Amino acid sequence: MDKISIVDGEVQIEKTVIVKERTNIKAINERLACLRADKANYQLAIQAANNEIDKLVAFKKELKDKFNMED
Repeated sequence: MDKISIVDGEVQIEKTVIVKERTNIKAINERLACLRADKANYQLAIQAANNEIDKLVAFKKELKDKFNMED
């Protein structure tokens, strides 16, 4: 509900929506924090996967060199 009043000849309106907006902002900030944590975890997982790929590529090269193989 809106609260409308006149103070010193000026109309002032207070809206309860402001409280809801603050609640929504808090929820959005909490969700953003979760998403940032997820992003950090995904980046670590991607880095670990890339390290494993590098190891496999090096192992493949080692085998190729050892057995004189072509791709």
